[in-house]
Amino acid sequence: MEISLTNRHDEVIRSPDKDFVSLLFMGDFCPDARIGECIQSGDSGELLKDFSSFVQSADISMVNLECPLTEALVPIAKDGPALKGSEKTAGFLRKYGFNAVCLANNHIMDYGSTGLSDTLKLLGEEGLSSAGAGQNLEEASKPLSLEVGGIRIAILCVAEEEFSIAGKSSPGAAPLDVITLHRTITDIK
Repeated sequence: MEISLTNRHDEVIRSPDKDFVSLLFMGDFCPDARIGECIQSGDSGELLKDFSSFVQSADISMVNLECPLTEALVPIAKDGPALKGSEKTAGFLRKYGFNAVCLANNHIMDYGSTGLSDTLKLLGEEGLSSAGAGQNLEEASKPLSLEVGGIRIAILCVAEEEFSIAGKSSPGAAPLDVITLHRTITDIK
């Protein structure tokens, strides 16, 4: 059985010798405070100790990265905290078995277009596929396209329409159309 990613990276990520495909989706991962310090210092071995074998055993392991990965110093003006993670986080996620990242969330633009660009670059360098954010609405709305054992799967990552949403020519997250669902249903089709 062959699994290949076709959205951001054309690569085979695993070839399991089994008759089923396992998918793992993990919610908000925000590598700030103590977690970020552990990743930054390289002392991250204990963070996913009990969970890493589970992540590594899944054919597709996707995590929602609830912040940009950047060294940018100036956050955007907004209410609430501005979150970011160390540039070393992409390598940490890859090391512990994740192979796909969702970027559609309300914090991905906390450090503006620089934060998003840095994140996309770092994920790409680590061979991590991503979906849910991009340099414009069209790019942000592209699903992560997978082929698993000859079956095509698409993962659509969207976020509530807040300040982090991409526009026709501006970067951000893919929007969830909660009012009419028209755009979201169109994207699913």
